[in-house]
Amino acid sequence: MAEDWEAKFHALVHEMSSISSDMGIYPQSVKGYNDERDYTQRDGFKNGWNAAVIEYGSALAEAAGRAAQGMDEDLQVLLAADVGWLTDGVLHLNMNDTWAWAVADSEEVPATDVAAVAGLFRRWGWPGIVYWVSERHQGQRSAFKDINRFIDFVRHEEELRKVEPSSSKRAYKAITYTLGTVAE
Repeated sequence: MAEDWEAKFHALVHEMSSISSDMGIYPQSVKGYNDERDYTQRDGFKNGWNAAVIEYGSALAEAAGRAAQGMDEDLQVLLAADVGWLTDGVLHLNMNDTWAWAVADSEEVPATDVAAVAGLFRRWGWPGIVYWVSERHQGQRSAFKDINRFIDFVRHEEELRKVEPSSSKRAYKAITYTLGTVAE
């Protein structure tokens, strides 16, 4: 089943490349400009970027819609957000330069964890993803203080979500925690 998603994803990339090659925004947008002989396909309005970009974007959106049919929504969200890629049907999160300088790294996400990772991403964005990786590696810390603050923030907020599941009640819950200190 995972291989099917990867095949669809690769087909989407191929189709998008074909669309880009066939349409070529810049060449097509200026085709015929000041040359009445080649001015048959585009009028004065279409001879600009606006129409070409709209046409290009529509074609890409249509191709993406076809490729995503039947694909898990959580996987779609993570791939669309460009936080990772599929290899042999397995999602890998891009962790380059997250834990230390010049470290090319990725984190494999088991199929059973894709929904949890997508949920963290929906709630917290990139900090949710680094929190998930940190938790998966027994509280792994980064060489970068800002990444560690992200992790700590999400950890505190996820603990609060467990204690108080109601978002309405959480909004008024008085809590205090320290993310770090400012030092020169």
